[in-house]
Amino acid sequence: MKKSQKIEVRVSRFQKHKIKRKAENADMSVSEYLRKSALNQKINNIETDNIHKLAVQLKKVGTNIWQIRKEILNNYSFSNTEIKEIELELKNLNNQYQEIQEQIQKLSERL
Repeated sequence: MKKSQKIEVRVSRFQKHKIKRKAENADMSVSEYLRKSALNQKINNIETDNIHKLAVQLKKVGTNIWQIRKEILNNYSFSNTEIKEIELELKNLNNQYQEIQEQIQKLSERL
C-alpha cells in the first residue's frame, strides 16, 4: 500500500530513544514500528539484554547440573542400572540445555 500521508508526533528525548531501540530490536524502521504499534499488529521485539542475561543464567544451570552429577556419583551408592538411568537423564538434560543454547545463539545473531 502506498504511503502518502504524514503524521507528526512530539515525544521526549527519552521516549524517542526508547522507540528507536524497540524498532531496532524488532528489525524495523521507526515508521514501520510506530505504524504496527498503532494498528495493534504483531511486532517481534526481542531485547538483546534479556537474551544475554538468559544465556548467562543458562550456562550456570548447565554447570550446576554437572556438579550435581559429580556429587551424586561420588558420594552415594547406586546399582549399575541406577547409574545408567541417572546418566541417561543427565544426558537428556544436557541435550535440552545445548538446544536452548543454540536457539539463544541464533536469536543473538539475528539481532
